[in-house]
Amino acid sequence: LKNEREAFKTRHQKVDGEIRKTMLDRDRESMQLEEAMNELRRQKEALAQKKEIAANSDQDLQKGKKQLETLRSDQNKCLAELQAVKSRRKVLKDMENSLEGYSHSVRAILQACREQKELGNGIHGALAQLVHVRERFETAIEVALGAALQNIVVKDEYTAKDAIRYLKANNLGRATFLPISSVKPRDLEQGTQKRLEGEAGYLGIASEMIECETEYRGIISNLLGRTVIAQTIDEGIAISRKFGYSFRVVTLDGEVLNPGGSMTGGSQPSKSSSLLSRNRIIRELEEKIEALSGRQEQLENECVKQSATLQQLEENIRLLQKELQDLELTVLREDHRVLGIQDNIKGFAARQEMLQAEKNELDGNISSCDREIEETGKRLTAIEESIAALKATID
Repeated sequence: LKNEREAFKTRHQKVDGEIRKTMLDRDRESMQLEEAMNELRRQKEALAQKKEIAANSDQDLQKGKKQLETLRSDQNKCLAELQAVKSRRKVLKDMENSLEGYSHSVRAILQACREQKELGNGIHGALAQLVHVRERFETAIEVALGAALQNIVVKDEYTAKDAIRYLKANNLGRATFLPISSVKPRDLEQGTQKRLEGEAGYLGIASEMIECETEYRGIISNLLGRTVIAQTIDEGIAISRKFGYSFRVVTLDGEVLNPGGSMTGGSQPSKSSSLLSRNRIIRELEEKIEALSGRQEQLENECVKQSATLQQLEENIRLLQKELQDLELTVLREDHRVLGIQDNIKGFAARQEMLQAEKNELDGNISSCDREIEETGKRLTAIEESIAALKATID
Protein backbone atom coordinates (compact mmCIF):
# COMPACT_ATOMS: atom_id res chain seq x y z
CA LEU A 1 0.00 0.00 0.00
CA LYS A 2 2.79 2.39 0.79
CA ASN A 3 4.43 1.74 -2.55
CA GLU A 4 1.12 2.25 -4.31
CA ARG A 5 0.55 5.43 -2.30
CA GLU A 6 4.04 6.63 -3.21
CA ALA A 7 3.34 5.99 -6.88
CA PHE A 8 0.09 7.98 -6.60
CA LYS A 9 1.94 10.76 -4.82
CA THR A 10 4.64 10.90 -7.46
CA ARG A 11 2.05 11.01 -10.25
CA HIS A 12 0.11 13.64 -8.29
CA GLN A 13 3.16 15.88 -8.11
CA LYS A 14 3.79 15.43 -11.80
CA VAL A 15 0.16 16.18 -12.73
CA ASP A 16 0.20 19.20 -10.44
CA GLY A 17 3.28 20.51 -12.25
CA GLU A 18 1.67 19.90 -15.63
CA ILE A 19 -1.44 21.78 -14.48
CA ARG A 20 0.67 24.79 -13.45
CA LYS A 21 2.54 24.65 -16.75
CA THR A 22 -0.71 24.39 -18.68
CA MET A 23 -2.09 27.38 -16.78
CA LEU A 24 1.04 29.36 -17.59
CA ASP A 25 0.78 28.37 -21.25
CA ARG A 26 -2.89 29.31 -21.25
CA ASP A 27 -2.16 32.68 -19.63
CA ARG A 28 0.59 33.31 -22.18
CA GLU A 29 -1.75 32.44 -25.03
CA SER A 30 -4.42 34.71 -23.51
CA MET A 31 -1.94 37.60 -23.53
CA GLN A 32 -1.02 36.80 -27.11
CA LEU A 33 -4.74 36.63 -27.92
CA GLU A 34 -5.24 40.12 -26.50
CA GLU A 35 -2.32 41.45 -28.53
CA ALA A 36 -3.58 39.65 -31.64
CA MET A 37 -7.11 40.99 -31.10
CA ASN A 38 -5.74 44.54 -30.71
CA GLU A 39 -3.63 44.15 -33.83
CA LEU A 40 -6.60 42.72 -35.75
CA ARG A 41 -8.72 45.66 -34.62
CA ARG A 42 -6.04 48.14 -35.72
CA GLN A 43 -5.70 46.46 -39.10
CA LYS A 44 -9.47 46.42 -39.59
CA GLU A 45 -9.65 50.13 -38.72
CA ALA A 46 -6.80 50.84 -41.14
CA LEU A 47 -8.62 48.79 -43.79
CA ALA A 48 -11.86 50.71 -43.20
CA GLN A 49 -10.02 54.03 -43.48
CA LYS A 50 -8.30 52.94 -46.69
CA LYS A 51 -11.63 51.81 -48.12
CA GLU A 52 -13.13 55.21 -47.29
CA ILE A 53 -10.17 56.99 -48.88
CA ALA A 54 -10.44 54.75 -51.95
CA ALA A 55 -14.20 55.42 -52.20
CA ASN A 56 -13.64 59.19 -51.92
CA SER A 57 -10.84 59.00 -54.47
CA ASP A 58 -13.09 57.09 -56.85
CA GLN A 59 -15.79 59.74 -56.41
CA ASP A 60 -13.20 62.44 -57.09
CA LEU A 61 -12.12 60.52 -60.19
CA GLN A 62 -15.67 60.26 -61.54
CA LYS A 63 -16.29 63.92 -60.73
CA GLY A 64 -13.01 64.87 -62.42
CA LYS A 65 -13.93 62.87 -65.52
CA LYS A 66 -17.25 64.69 -65.76
CA GLN A 67 -15.43 68.01 -65.37
CA LEU A 68 -13.04 67.00 -68.15
CA GLU A 69 -15.99 66.02 -70.36
CA THR A 70 -17.55 69.43 -69.68
CA LEU A 71 -14.27 71.16 -70.50
CA ARG A 72 -13.90 69.15 -73.73
CA SER A 73 -17.49 69.98 -74.65
CA ASP A 74 -16.89 73.68 -73.97
CA GLN A 75 -13.68 73.48 -75.94
CA ASN A 76 -15.43 71.89 -78.92
CA LYS A 77 -18.18 74.50 -78.80
CA CYS A 78 -15.59 77.26 -78.55
CA LEU A 79 -13.62 75.76 -81.46
CA ALA A 80 -16.76 75.46 -83.59
CA GLU A 81 -17.69 79.06 -82.82
CA LEU A 82 -14.12 80.19 -83.52
CA GLN A 83 -14.11 78.43 -86.89
CA ALA A 84 -17.50 79.94 -87.76
CA VAL A 85 -16.32 83.44 -86.82
CA LYS A 86 -13.08 82.97 -88.78
CA SER A 87 -15.08 81.77 -91.77
CA ARG A 88 -17.36 84.79 -91.61
CA ARG A 89 -14.41 87.14 -91.21
CA LYS A 90 -12.74 85.53 -94.24
CA VAL A 91 -15.85 86.10 -96.32
CA LEU A 92 -16.03 89.75 -95.27
CA LYS A 93 -12.26 90.21 -95.68
CA ASP A 94 -12.45 88.70 -99.16
CA MET A 95 -15.30 91.10 -99.94
CA GLU A 96 -13.23 93.99 -98.60
CA ASN A 97 -10.08 92.90 -100.43
CA SER A 98 -11.99 92.47 -103.67
CA LEU A 99 -13.65 95.87 -102.99
CA GLU A 100 -17.09 94.36 -103.38
CA GLY A 101 -19.80 96.99 -103.12
CA TYR A 102 -17.69 99.73 -104.69
CA SER A 103 -18.38 101.07 -108.16
CA HIS A 104 -16.32 99.84 -111.09
CA SER A 105 -14.31 103.05 -111.38
CA VAL A 106 -13.56 103.29 -107.64
CA ARG A 107 -12.58 99.64 -107.52
CA ALA A 108 -10.31 100.14 -110.55
CA ILE A 109 -8.50 103.08 -108.92
CA LEU A 110 -8.05 101.32 -105.58
CA GLN A 111 -6.81 98.12 -107.22
CA ALA A 112 -4.43 100.10 -109.40
CA CYS A 113 -3.04 101.80 -106.28
CA ARG A 114 -2.15 98.38 -104.88
CA GLU A 115 -0.40 97.36 -108.09
CA GLN A 116 1.21 100.66 -109.11
CA LYS A 117 3.12 102.36 -106.33
CA GLU A 118 3.51 105.65 -108.21
CA LEU A 119 -0.23 105.96 -108.80
CA GLY A 120 -0.91 105.06 -105.18
CA ASN A 121 1.21 107.92 -103.83
CA GLY A 122 -1.15 110.50 -102.39
CA ILE A 123 -4.28 108.32 -102.65
CA HIS A 124 -5.51 107.53 -99.14
CA GLY A 125 -8.45 105.32 -100.07
CA ALA A 126 -12.22 105.42 -100.30
CA LEU A 127 -13.92 107.44 -97.55
CA ALA A 128 -15.66 104.30 -96.22
CA GLN A 129 -12.23 102.76 -95.60
CA LEU A 130 -10.99 105.72 -93.59
CA VAL A 131 -13.76 106.32 -91.05
CA HIS A 132 -15.27 104.45 -88.10
CA VAL A 133 -18.82 104.87 -86.85
CA ARG A 134 -20.56 103.46 -83.78
CA GLU A 135 -23.11 100.83 -84.71
CA ARG A 136 -26.00 102.92 -83.40
CA PHE A 137 -25.28 105.67 -85.94
CA GLU A 138 -24.23 103.55 -88.93
CA THR A 139 -27.54 103.72 -90.76
CA ALA A 140 -27.85 107.47 -90.27
CA ILE A 141 -24.26 108.16 -91.39
CA GLU A 142 -24.50 105.78 -94.33
CA VAL A 143 -27.65 107.49 -95.55
CA ALA A 144 -26.21 110.95 -94.89
CA LEU A 145 -23.04 110.26 -96.85
CA GLY A 146 -24.71 108.21 -99.56
CA ALA A 147 -22.49 107.94 -102.65
CA ALA A 148 -19.84 110.04 -100.89
CA LEU A 149 -18.79 106.88 -99.03
CA GLN A 150 -17.15 105.83 -102.29
CA ASN A 151 -15.46 109.16 -102.84
CA ILE A 152 -11.69 108.76 -102.96
CA VAL A 153 -9.66 110.82 -100.50
CA VAL A 154 -6.43 112.15 -102.02
CA LYS A 155 -3.58 114.35 -100.89
CA ASP A 156 -4.25 117.28 -103.22
CA GLU A 157 -5.80 118.36 -106.50
CA TYR A 158 -2.82 117.17 -108.55
CA THR A 159 -3.16 113.66 -107.19
CA ALA A 160 -6.85 113.78 -108.13
CA LYS A 161 -5.90 115.00 -111.61
CA ASP A 162 -3.52 112.06 -112.14
CA ALA A 163 -6.19 109.60 -111.02
CA ILE A 164 -8.78 111.13 -113.32
CA ARG A 165 -6.31 110.93 -116.21
CA TYR A 166 -5.78 107.22 -115.40
CA LEU A 167 -9.54 106.60 -115.52
CA LYS A 168 -9.89 108.41 -118.82
CA ALA A 169 -6.88 106.69 -120.37
CA ASN A 170 -8.18 103.26 -119.48
CA ASN A 171 -11.85 104.06 -120.11
CA LEU A 172 -12.74 102.99 -116.53
CA GLY A 173 -15.54 105.43 -115.87
CA ARG A 174 -15.85 108.35 -113.48
CA ALA A 175 -15.11 108.84 -109.77
CA THR A 176 -15.30 111.66 -107.25
CA PHE A 177 -12.16 112.70 -105.42
CA LEU A 178 -11.80 114.58 -102.15
CA PRO A 179 -8.48 116.46 -102.02
CA ILE A 180 -7.46 117.10 -98.42
CA SER A 181 -5.82 120.35 -99.52
CA SER A 182 -8.93 121.88 -101.10
CA VAL A 183 -12.00 120.51 -99.33
CA LYS A 184 -12.92 122.94 -96.55
CA PRO A 185 -15.08 122.42 -93.44
CA ARG A 186 -18.76 123.48 -93.49
CA ASP A 187 -20.29 123.56 -90.02
CA LEU A 188 -23.51 124.83 -88.52
CA GLU A 189 -23.29 128.19 -86.84
CA GLN A 190 -22.43 128.06 -83.15
CA GLY A 191 -25.68 129.71 -82.22
CA THR A 192 -27.68 127.13 -84.14
CA GLN A 193 -25.79 124.29 -82.48
CA LYS A 194 -26.45 125.83 -79.08
CA ARG A 195 -30.17 126.04 -79.78
CA LEU A 196 -30.28 122.44 -81.06
CA GLU A 197 -28.95 121.06 -77.79
CA GLY A 198 -32.24 121.73 -76.09
CA GLU A 199 -34.41 120.07 -78.76
CA ALA A 200 -36.19 116.78 -78.09
CA GLY A 201 -34.65 113.89 -80.02
CA TYR A 202 -31.50 115.81 -80.95
CA LEU A 203 -28.50 113.44 -80.80
CA GLY A 204 -25.74 115.59 -82.30
CA ILE A 205 -24.07 116.75 -85.47
CA ALA A 206 -23.33 113.89 -87.87
CA SER A 207 -19.67 114.90 -88.27
CA GLU A 208 -19.19 114.45 -84.52
CA MET A 209 -20.26 110.79 -84.78
CA ILE A 210 -17.33 109.95 -87.05
CA GLU A 211 -13.97 108.64 -85.83
CA CYS A 212 -11.11 109.31 -88.23
CA GLU A 213 -7.58 110.61 -88.54
CA THR A 214 -7.21 114.33 -87.86
CA GLU A 215 -6.20 115.03 -91.47
CA TYR A 216 -9.63 113.85 -92.68
CA ARG A 217 -11.61 115.97 -90.22
CA GLY A 218 -12.04 118.85 -92.73
CA ILE A 219 -13.56 116.49 -95.33
CA ILE A 220 -15.92 114.97 -92.75
CA SER A 221 -16.98 118.44 -91.65
CA ASN A 222 -17.57 119.43 -95.27
CA LEU A 223 -19.82 116.43 -95.89
CA LEU A 224 -21.59 116.14 -92.54
CA GLY A 225 -20.97 119.38 -90.64
CA ARG A 226 -24.42 120.69 -91.55
CA THR A 227 -26.26 117.39 -90.95
CA VAL A 228 -28.14 116.80 -87.69
CA ILE A 229 -28.99 113.36 -86.31
CA ALA A 230 -32.40 112.96 -84.67
CA GLN A 231 -33.83 110.04 -82.69
CA THR A 232 -37.07 109.58 -84.67
CA ILE A 233 -38.71 110.96 -87.77
CA ASP A 234 -41.32 112.89 -85.75
CA GLU A 235 -38.59 114.58 -83.74
CA GLY A 236 -36.66 115.20 -86.96
CA ILE A 237 -39.72 116.88 -88.53
CA ALA A 238 -40.12 119.07 -85.47
CA ILE A 239 -36.47 120.15 -85.59
CA SER A 240 -36.57 120.86 -89.37
CA ARG A 241 -39.74 122.94 -89.04
CA LYS A 242 -38.39 124.94 -86.11
CA PHE A 243 -35.18 125.82 -87.94
CA GLY A 244 -36.90 126.54 -91.27
CA TYR A 245 -35.50 123.51 -93.14
CA SER A 246 -32.12 125.27 -93.23
CA PHE A 247 -30.03 122.10 -92.79
CA ARG A 248 -30.34 118.36 -93.35
CA VAL A 249 -31.73 116.08 -90.62
CA VAL A 250 -31.17 112.31 -90.61
CA THR A 251 -32.86 109.86 -88.21
CA LEU A 252 -31.37 106.72 -86.69
CA ASP A 253 -33.61 104.65 -89.01
CA GLY A 254 -32.29 106.46 -92.08
CA GLU A 255 -35.05 108.90 -92.94
CA VAL A 256 -33.74 112.17 -94.40
CA LEU A 257 -35.27 115.63 -94.16
CA ASN A 258 -33.45 117.74 -96.75
CA PRO A 259 -32.93 121.50 -96.71
CA GLY A 260 -35.92 123.03 -98.42
CA GLY A 261 -38.36 120.47 -97.03
CA SER A 262 -38.06 117.34 -99.21
CA MET A 263 -37.97 113.95 -97.42
CA THR A 264 -36.39 110.61 -98.26
CA GLY A 265 -37.07 107.26 -96.59
CA GLY A 266 -38.02 103.62 -96.96
CA SER A 267 -36.43 100.23 -96.41
CA GLN A 268 -32.70 99.82 -95.91
CA PRO A 269 -30.42 97.06 -97.29
CA SER A 270 -28.96 94.55 -94.83
CA LYS A 271 -26.02 95.76 -92.77
CA SER A 272 -23.80 92.98 -94.08
CA SER A 273 -23.82 94.73 -97.49
CA SER A 274 -23.06 98.12 -95.93
CA LEU A 275 -19.58 99.47 -96.54
CA LEU A 276 -19.45 101.10 -93.10
CA SER A 277 -20.82 98.16 -91.13
CA ARG A 278 -18.61 95.71 -93.02
CA ASN A 279 -15.46 97.26 -91.65
CA ARG A 280 -16.98 97.43 -88.17
CA ILE A 281 -18.12 93.82 -88.33
CA ILE A 282 -14.65 92.75 -89.46
CA ARG A 283 -13.13 94.59 -86.47
CA GLU A 284 -15.67 93.05 -84.11
CA LEU A 285 -15.06 89.60 -85.57
CA GLU A 286 -11.30 90.05 -85.12
CA GLU A 287 -11.86 91.05 -81.49
CA LYS A 288 -14.13 88.03 -81.05
CA ILE A 289 -11.54 85.77 -82.69
CA GLU A 290 -8.93 87.07 -80.29
CA ALA A 291 -11.25 86.47 -77.32
CA LEU A 292 -12.26 83.01 -78.56
CA SER A 293 -8.64 82.07 -79.27
CA GLY A 294 -7.74 83.10 -75.74
CA ARG A 295 -10.68 81.12 -74.39
CA GLN A 296 -9.71 78.13 -76.53
CA GLU A 297 -6.14 78.27 -75.22
CA GLN A 298 -7.41 78.61 -71.66
CA LEU A 299 -9.73 75.61 -72.09
CA GLU A 300 -6.90 73.57 -73.62
CA ASN A 301 -4.66 74.40 -70.67
CA GLU A 302 -7.45 73.48 -68.26
CA CYS A 303 -8.01 70.19 -70.13
CA VAL A 304 -4.30 69.36 -69.98
CA LYS A 305 -4.20 70.24 -66.28
CA GLN A 306 -7.36 68.23 -65.56
CA SER A 307 -6.02 65.24 -67.53
CA ALA A 308 -2.79 65.34 -65.53
CA THR A 309 -4.82 65.54 -62.30
CA LEU A 310 -6.91 62.54 -63.36
CA GLN A 311 -3.80 60.55 -64.29
CA GLN A 312 -2.31 61.26 -60.88
CA LEU A 313 -5.61 60.37 -59.23
CA GLU A 314 -5.80 57.09 -61.15
CA GLU A 315 -2.24 56.29 -60.09
CA ASN A 316 -3.13 57.07 -56.47
CA ILE A 317 -6.19 54.82 -56.73
CA ARG A 318 -4.04 52.05 -58.18
CA LEU A 319 -1.66 52.35 -55.23
CA LEU A 320 -4.61 52.46 -52.83
CA GLN A 321 -5.99 49.26 -54.36
CA LYS A 322 -2.61 47.60 -53.82
CA GLU A 323 -2.56 48.82 -50.20
CA LEU A 324 -6.14 47.57 -49.75
CA GLN A 325 -5.17 44.12 -51.02
CA ASP A 326 -2.18 44.05 -48.67
CA LEU A 327 -4.36 45.17 -45.73
CA GLU A 328 -7.03 42.60 -46.56
CA LEU A 329 -4.35 39.89 -46.55
CA THR A 330 -3.01 41.25 -43.25
CA VAL A 331 -6.49 41.25 -41.70
CA LEU A 332 -7.06 37.70 -42.95
CA ARG A 333 -3.70 36.61 -41.55
CA GLU A 334 -4.39 38.27 -38.19
CA ASP A 335 -7.87 36.74 -38.13
CA HIS A 336 -6.38 33.28 -38.66
CA ARG A 337 -3.81 34.03 -35.98
CA VAL A 338 -6.59 34.95 -33.50
CA LEU A 339 -8.50 31.79 -34.35
CA GLY A 340 -5.31 29.74 -33.88
CA ILE A 341 -4.62 31.27 -30.47
CA GLN A 342 -8.24 30.70 -29.45
CA ASP A 343 -7.92 27.04 -30.48
CA ASN A 344 -4.71 26.79 -28.45
CA ILE A 345 -6.44 28.30 -25.41
CA LYS A 346 -9.30 25.83 -25.82
CA GLY A 347 -6.76 23.00 -26.03
CA PHE A 348 -4.96 24.18 -22.91
CA ALA A 349 -8.29 24.53 -21.08
CA ALA A 350 -9.29 21.01 -22.07
CA ARG A 351 -5.88 19.67 -21.00
CA GLN A 352 -6.09 21.57 -17.72
CA GLU A 353 -9.54 20.17 -17.13
CA MET A 354 -8.31 16.65 -17.90
CA LEU A 355 -5.27 17.02 -15.62
CA GLN A 356 -7.43 18.47 -12.88
CA ALA A 357 -9.73 15.45 -13.13
CA GLU A 358 -6.71 13.17 -12.94
CA LYS A 359 -5.39 15.11 -9.96
CA ASN A 360 -8.75 14.82 -8.23
CA GLU A 361 -8.72 11.09 -8.91
CA LEU A 362 -5.19 10.83 -7.56
CA ASP A 363 -6.25 12.74 -4.45
CA GLY A 364 -8.98 10.15 -3.97
CA ASN A 365 -6.59 7.29 -4.51
CA ILE A 366 -4.08 8.72 -2.03
CA SER A 367 -6.84 9.26 0.52
CA SER A 368 -7.99 5.66 0.02
CA CYS A 369 -4.43 4.41 0.48
CA ASP A 370 -4.05 6.52 3.61
CA ARG A 371 -7.27 5.09 5.05
CA GLU A 372 -6.28 1.54 4.20
CA ILE A 373 -2.82 2.05 5.70
CA GLU A 374 -4.40 3.51 8.81
CA GLU A 375 -6.85 0.60 9.12
CA THR A 376 -4.09 -1.90 8.47
CA GLY A 377 -1.97 -0.22 11.18
CA LYS A 378 -4.87 -0.42 13.60
CA ARG A 379 -5.36 -4.13 12.84
CA LEU A 380 -1.64 -4.76 13.30
CA THR A 381 -1.69 -2.90 16.59
CA ALA A 382 -4.66 -4.98 17.75
CA ILE A 383 -2.93 -8.18 16.71
CA GLU A 384 0.23 -7.15 18.49
CA GLU A 385 -1.74 -6.35 21.60
CA SER A 386 -3.47 -9.78 21.40
CA ILE A 387 -0.11 -11.48 21.05
CA ALA A 388 1.28 -9.58 23.99
CA ALA A 389 -1.76 -10.55 26.09
CA LEU A 390 -1.38 -14.20 25.13
CA LYS A 391 2.29 -14.11 26.05
CA ALA A 392 1.41 -12.64 29.38
CA THR A 393 -1.13 -15.34 30.03
CA ILE A 394 1.30 -18.09 29.12
CA ASP A 395 3.94 -16.66 31.37
